[in-house]
Amino acid sequence: IFMILSISSGFAAEKQQYVEMNDVNTSKEYFLMAFKYLDDVVSTINIKSIGNILLLVIWCLCFKNQNVNENLWILTRHATSLCIQLGLHRNNPRWKLKSFELEMRNRLWWTCFILERQVALQTGRTLSIRSYAIDAELPRFTETFDTISTDSDLSFPCYENLCFQPMYLLAKVRTI
Repeated sequence: IFMILSISSGFAAEKQQYVEMNDVNTSKEYFLMAFKYLDDVVSTINIKSIGNILLLVIWCLCFKNQNVNENLWILTRHATSLCIQLGLHRNNPRWKLKSFELEMRNRLWWTCFILERQVALQTGRTLSIRSYAIDAELPRFTETFDTISTDSDLSFPCYENLCFQPMYLLAKVRTI
């Protein structure tokens, strides 16, 4: 929650509506609060901890500071290693995972994969895993994840036009 607050307050800091809210904390303060819980988060190997590390990576990408390249490489490598430990990079039909769980695992894997490749390119570092060792399916459009309910009052014209295509194409590009 603190990482999401940090990212969103950092992006909204200059917007008038956000300024009028009188948020007493800055993006950096939210980040520091989230960072206090990092040891608890990364000491457990599960899908939730990988998601939390990815939020930290997104924060580092959005709000660059000193040593950002070193931090990003360490964080993306750690997230990718956790994915590998959980077998997210594999597709084994014998596991008989439900389609929802399988798609969630695939999306988490490909998000880590995309971020690690991007950071490796930026920093000139090595990769955690080679492409030939991956057989996870590319993410795909599913009703469960990608359909916006019609009763929503919000309009998402960009999403309606592009939908899931950017993530799919980015995963394809990073495999090259």
